[in-house]
Parts: sequence; structure tokens; C-alpha cells
Amino acid sequence: MLPTLPEGPVDFAAAMSPELSIVIPSYGQHQMTADCLRAIFAHPPTVSFEVMVVDDAYEEPFDPEALGLAGVKVLRHERNQGFLRACNSAVASALGCRVLLLNNDTQVLAGAIDALWHTFDWFPEVGAVGAKLLYPNGVLQEAGGIIWRDGSGWNWGRDEDAGAPRFDYVREADYCSAAALMVDKALWGQLGGFDERFAPCYYEDTDFCFSVRERGSVCCISLPRRSFILRVLLMAPIRRRV
Repeated sequence: MLPTLPEGPVDFAAAMSPELSIVIPSYGQHQMTADCLRAIFAHPPTVSFEVMVVDDAYEEPFDPEALGLAGVKVLRHERNQGFLRACNSAVASALGCRVLLLNNDTQVLAGAIDALWHTFDWFPEVGAVGAKLLYPNGVLQEAGGIIWRDGSGWNWGRDEDAGAPRFDYVREADYCSAAALMVDKALWGQLGGFDERFAPCYYEDTDFCFSVRERGSVCCISLPRRSFILRVLLMAPIRRRV
């Protein structure tokens, strides 16, 4: 089910005032990051956008030109910061009014980014939107997250049929994974981004989504038929502990 990626040089047209900033934290696995970017190029949003890769001090710097990519902003850390701080630093310099956090082990399918974007327009109370995540074989990884009373979590629909009706509608979720999470940047700033008490990583997206809901906004899963995003790996390499 992996999308066909464009071959040869890819050039993201520069937007002076992008409406959307796509932020991709990375630590190594440069070819995987390049494939993530090529999928965006193949299935771009209809709004103006910028793409930003956070190179979290990997020993071999991420070089877009060497990978046949142009128009990609690279934010390189001198020291490894971990996933949480990588996201926070990138969003701080993002130019868009909305930000899409995207793992480098993902590949977007046609219409996915637009579906996330338009969910904010269709439901004004929304502050953060997640996507239905699939494995490369098309099996559902998650359609939003559940948090139980003891604080533990579960991926709703994990390993089930992605087209089943109970996973196929827009709905509110306890949280949405930061593997693919679109956020209103103003709200992000009001909440202070990911809480650094969770550094270097894990549970920061859950905490953020609960903060979104506490502010009276909604965290929800976008229109499922149009928001498929594939996870190439079960675990992203960027979530490195320091």
C-alpha cells in the first residue's frame, strides 16, 4: 500500500508566507526522511506550505541536496535534544498559522493533509487534529488514542480493519499521536508547546491533547477516508533517549 514516490530531483516551491508548516523531526535514517518528503511532494496540500526537517545532532548531517531535495528548511541542533525539544524548537520558528508534526517514518497519501487542514474549518471548536494511521499492509495502527483511568493508553482500532464503520467517521479523541498531528499554532503558543517535564520524549502528545481539551477546544480524528497516513516502521528512530 506504499505510495509511488517521485524519482529524480524534487523542488518544494518556496512560500513567502506559508499557511502551513510541516515539521519533521529526525535523527539519522536520512533516506527514510527523504521518502517522507517525497510523499509530501507527491501529495501536497492545496494551501501554501513550508517543510522543515529537524536534524537532532546526528553525526552525519541531513543534507537535502545530496538526496535530490530542494526547498527544504533544515534546523540542525548542535547537541541532541530529543523528540520533544526538537518539536518545540521547530514550531517556535515555523511561519504557518497551523503546524503539522509528522514522523519521518510516515508517508502521506492523497488528500491526507487537506483533510486535516479542513477539519479546522468544518469544526471551529477544534484545536488539534490527528490522522488515521495505517501499517504498510493497510491494517489500522490507530484511529486516535484512548487514555484509561490509570493513565495508560491504547491505540483505538489497533490491528483491525481500517475501513470498519466504527473507525470511519470524524470523532473526538482522548489524544492523537504526534506521529501525525496538526495544531493551531496560536493555541500551541498559549499552551507552551510540549511540556518539557516529559523530555526527552513519550506522553508529551497525550499531555498536550489533554491541555487542548482543558482549554475548551477539541482534539479529534480527521475525516478518515481522506486522512490515511502510513507508518513505515513500528517505532520511529527519532525518539532517541539522551
